[in-house]
Amino acid sequence: MTTLCPRCHYTIVEGMTVCRVCGYKLRDEDSTREIPNIAQVVGRPDAGTAEFNADNQLALFIPSASHTITLIPTHCTVLGRFDPNKGISPPDLDLTPYGAFQHGVSRRHAAIYREGEGTLTVADLGSSNHTYLNGEQLKPRDPRILCDGDEVRLGDLILRVYFK
Repeated sequence: MTTLCPRCHYTIVEGMTVCRVCGYKLRDEDSTREIPNIAQVVGRPDAGTAEFNADNQLALFIPSASHTITLIPTHCTVLGRFDPNKGISPPDLDLTPYGAFQHGVSRRHAAIYREGEGTLTVADLGSSNHTYLNGEQLKPRDPRILCDGDEVRLGDLILRVYFK
């Protein structure tokens, strides 16, 4: 049986007391308990890390297109779709080939920011159909830390985030 977090609907691993995504307290506990090794829980030791090193690349897997885009993010990498009829400069990552228009992706939908060495954040740029991080709607221009394994949704277009 699959258990979901009541706040963000993230799949909960048996034995967890706090949701990894939103921090929701899943049950009351009177004492501290021993937690299992993270590698045993998720299958690999670096899953969920927020550390993005200088030699890392960002891989964005688009399940609806069965395609992975690999890039090295700059200080600000804008995600969206290019519309040559609007006279707006194209986004740094044009998602048009992956059905961006059909999925409700704005021309300048969201941005991934590289915060020096070590951290990536994602922020909605005031898009019409919103940006979601692991199911939670982001407030416009309020960056949130990206972790390896996160799911970013632009409108209805899902991007799975991996650090390589």
